[in-house]
Amino acid sequence: MELKEINSKETRLRELVGLHSQRCYDFVRWTILDTEAADDILVDVFRDFGERFRKIENEKREWKIPVHLYPYQITWLHLRKVLLKESFSFALDDHGKRFLGIDTNLSLKSSLDSEFDRKLFLYRLKGIDVEHRIPIILKDLLKFEDEEATQILGLRWGVYRHRLHRGRLELKELLKGSAKTSFTELKPGWAT
Repeated sequence: MELKEINSKETRLRELVGLHSQRCYDFVRWTILDTEAADDILVDVFRDFGERFRKIENEKREWKIPVHLYPYQITWLHLRKVLLKESFSFALDDHGKRFLGIDTNLSLKSSLDSEFDRKLFLYRLKGIDVEHRIPIILKDLLKFEDEEATQILGLRWGVYRHRLHRGRLELKELLKGSAKTSFTELKPGWAT
């Protein structure tokens, strides 16, 4: 293999990591709500992604899913391990906004700021079952298309849509009580 070809692959790898590192970080942080643990997980994620990227590129194999989704799929694999050990910019599409009772004519950022605090929202998000929380994070927080989210999670479309719907129902119920919750109920360090 020529040095020029190796450098070109490494440059492509660095570009992919640069483009997707923030969204992967948000995926981890919003899933486990622990910024220190998120940093450690992300180091492992991108190390594994680099190893897989080099292996597939060196063997000149085809990617099973689009290459830009691999960091998120690997992130999900690492998150599942963490969640099993623990056992436990926001943007919605118009359907999600209507479903949660947010006026679609207002910008979501101003709606969120006026209706409830971001920390309280993330605290409520943590109360949703993880199987239902992850589709919300991918679809509504990270803005993935449904097809991309199903590829990341390795789920059939119907299962993914069911979990997204159930998660939105749970979130809607949790948010109904958000005005009743004071900040004294929030645990220190949550959603920082």
